[in-house]
Order: sequence, then structure tokens, then C-alpha cells
Amino acid sequence: FEPCTLERISPPPIPEPTVTRFPSEARAHTIVRATPMEAWAELIFRLYRFGHRNLVAKKGAPEGRVELQNVKVIVERPLEEPADVLRGYGFNLQKFRGYQERILDPVKPADLGYTYGNRLRGYFQHNGALVDSLVICGDRLREKPDSRHAYISLWDNSRDLPEGSSTPCFVTAFFRRFEGKLTLTATFRAHNAMEAWPENLYGLIAI
Repeated sequence: FEPCTLERISPPPIPEPTVTRFPSEARAHTIVRATPMEAWAELIFRLYRFGHRNLVAKKGAPEGRVELQNVKVIVERPLEEPADVLRGYGFNLQKFRGYQERILDPVKPADLGYTYGNRLRGYFQHNGALVDSLVICGDRLREKPDSRHAYISLWDNSRDLPEGSSTPCFVTAFFRRFEGKLTLTATFRAHNAMEAWPENLYGLIAI
């Protein structure tokens, strides 16, 4: 055999992988916890451990966001927690109670594009009268506890979709009896997990 005379070629160095999150299906996380704060703590953990780095800059987040899509959080005992427990997580019970009052108020201040209370109780009309969705759902479930029609949409396609601004994040509420208990499934199209999520959860408790 004749000796090889070809020049040895060194391959380029293997690049170091950049890892920003642990592997998971970022569009299908489900969290089940007993209390609101336990659920919130797990939600924040999931975001930091598995959240996708979205590099689209936003006001207040110039370096982008960490997000998970389609997160489902089930709170088995959605009850108000003691003030000292909330303080331990950095939240204020009185502030949450003020938010609970506002989410049930149908009157929208003139300087706001929308409020959840207004969309729930004083925005939509039927036969010329304002629709109080919460009263209607309550009446419907009293008349027929297993009804699947106690469903509320806060999103107004005739306004929110074409205008695309001052649009609600809380978009649907579905009341249903399950195993003898009233459940509420609420959908948020977008949700600030760090601050807005616990506040909105207390709003849902009030509802």
C-alpha cells in the first residue's frame, strides 16, 4: 500500500450549546395546588424553570419576557388566605379586597378603556338593557344546576378585534357544577404572572 499523502483536516470546534430553560412542552403545563399562594409559587417556579424566552421587547420588559402558553392552574381551595400568609409572599390582603370590590363594580371610570367589572355587568346590551352576566349565570344555575350555558365572554369582537387596544386580558368565565361543587374556569389571553395573577385570582374568588 502507498502511504497517504492527503493533508489532515481538523474539523471546526463544536459550539457550546446555549440553554435557557429545562426541556418540557412549554404549551401544556398543568398545576394543581390547594391554596392560591401555593399555586402562585408553583407557577413562578415553572416559568423560571421551563419558560420560553420571548425576545419581543415590551414596555417594562425591554429584554423580552419569559412565558409559557396554555398554562392551566387548578386551585382546589380558592379561599381568602390570612393576611400574614399573604405578607410572607409580598402581598397585601387589603389591596386584594379593594380589587375584589372593583371587579364586581359595573361602572367604568371615564379614564379607563375597560374594566372587568364593567365587561361582566355593565357593558353588553340585550333588547336595549344592560346585561349583568353574573346575575344571569347565578339565576341559570339556581334553576338548572347542571347547565352548561353559564358562560361569559368579556371580549367584544366588534370593538376589541378591529381596534386592538385597551382590550381585556380576562376574556372568559365558565361556571359549572362538578362533583357537587361549583367550579369556575377563567381564561386569560395574556397574564402577568408575577403581580397580576394573584390579584386576578382573588378577583375570581370574589366572583
